[in-house]
Formats: sequence, structure tokens, C-alpha cells
Amino acid sequence: MSFFRRLKTNQNGNLANPAQYSFFVFDVETTGLDPNRDEVLEIAFVKLDSNTNEIKRYSTLLKPKGKVKGTDIHGITEQDVLAAPTFREVAPIICENLDKSILVAHNS
Repeated sequence: MSFFRRLKTNQNGNLANPAQYSFFVFDVETTGLDPNRDEVLEIAFVKLDSNTNEIKRYSTLLKPKGKVKGTDIHGITEQDVLAAPTFREVAPIICENLDKSILVAHNS
């Protein structure tokens, strides 16, 4: 299933029915910048309706498969993530909130 669908627009390029969309505003912290090697250590999101009213707020640390790196940048330590869920465990929460959402990434 693809979560990245083309938004329906009218002839002027505006959203055809903006009320049917929500906004998924998210931020992540990672072990580094290489998408092939590094992992997500923390994810936070706020889902907003088309009028920017908050629908849901979620934030969690994540336990990586490998070592925590970049502590000097994000402040997350090995100790912080010992009892944290894995990305696989929280993926369903993330995915269920993506439906009909426009992605808004912080610092990407």
C-alpha cells in the first residue's frame, strides 16, 4: 500500500477539496545522516485537520538495532532508549495517522 498519493488539484493547481486532507507535521532524530546505515531514534508528530486544529499528538524515543550515535547533537543516550519501542513497533501508529495527510517535515 502506498501512503504517498498524488493530491487532487483543480486547474489552478489548488487542492480540489482541501477539507478532506489533514496535515501530518513530524520531526525525527537519527543516529546519523546516512539513510542506508543510520536509524531513527525519536519521532514526534502532530496531526492537524484542514483548519489546523489538533487531532492527535504523539512522541516517543525508539530503540535502534545498532549503537546510539550523535548524542552530542540530539542528546539521546543508550540509557535513554533501553526500554523504548522499536520503529517496527510504532510503525502502525505512524501509518494509521498518515491517511489523507499532507506531510510537513521539520528541519528536513
